[in-house]
Amino acid sequence: MKQKVTIEDVAKHCGVSKSSVSRYLNQGYVSEKSKEKIAKAIEELGFERDFFASRLKAKNNRMIGIIASRINENDNAHILEGMQRQWNAFDYQGVLLFSDCDSNKEMECLKRFYAQGVDGVIFLNCDNPENVKDFVIQKQMKVLFANHTCLYAPFLDVEERRGGEILGSYCVSHDMERILSVIVDKEKGAKRERGFRKAYENAAKSCTYEMVEIQSPVDAYQQAKHWIHCDFDVIICENEIIALAILKYFHEVFVHVPQNISIICFGNREISSFSYPSLTTMTCDYAAFGSNLVEEMIAMIEMRAPKWKDVSWKLSEKESTRSH
Repeated sequence: MKQKVTIEDVAKHCGVSKSSVSRYLNQGYVSEKSKEKIAKAIEELGFERDFFASRLKAKNNRMIGIIASRINENDNAHILEGMQRQWNAFDYQGVLLFSDCDSNKEMECLKRFYAQGVDGVIFLNCDNPENVKDFVIQKQMKVLFANHTCLYAPFLDVEERRGGEILGSYCVSHDMERILSVIVDKEKGAKRERGFRKAYENAAKSCTYEMVEIQSPVDAYQQAKHWIHCDFDVIICENEIIALAILKYFHEVFVHVPQNISIICFGNREISSFSYPSLTTMTCDYAAFGSNLVEEMIAMIEMRAPKWKDVSWKLSEKESTRSH
């Protein structure tokens, strides 16, 4: 069995001190001449760094913990894609744990990250930041909340209100006055509603805006029978799966979309294009938002100002809304 190459072996091979090799590996100061010698020795000897041992000695471990509810929750996949690109660009490592929408598991994940010595933790779907407040403050952890307001730690918003305002302007232009919004996330729904109403105020138009909270797509399917008699102009769905559940019920009872009622949904899933009729969608560059989350966290760790990317919203009109 081949003996493992050590820092001492590298130092002897290139004629420098062990401390110089250690500083080189931990990105400390080493002269250019010594850097070249050490890099060459590492390559020639096939030295492999013990990441978990070395990170204990480093000022920053270059590790970021991410706590998410589920991998398929709303737009997590797109957000995580952007997050991965950003931490790779800065030579950080992201570690992902799932809470399964359980506050107790969420706390367990946070404690595991603390024990592992991560530099910071990003919460993707924390419904109540107060649940982890005492632990975060006691342990002086760097945490960042995505899309949920927090009074004791930083949070970053994807500007759901802006998305609601763009959608509101579209509905104004299509003379939609009776609106039903079907939501799962209360805070997200409230932000979108504020933007939506702002668009109507700007246009000096009025509308009735009813918001209904559901628990699942099955719940949406079952409640849809109550909505067909309410004379809504449009149903706005929090995501594509909810829209598809409602659309399925309407097909079964011969309610025609968009002739009888329009449907619009938020989301980036391609499945919205393959339904019949295809769904009009409000999409956000969630990958850019994910990148901004990691950029914000790294800026906190490195104590510098963040450089955010623009997070754009786009409305794609398809067959589920009446043309104006």
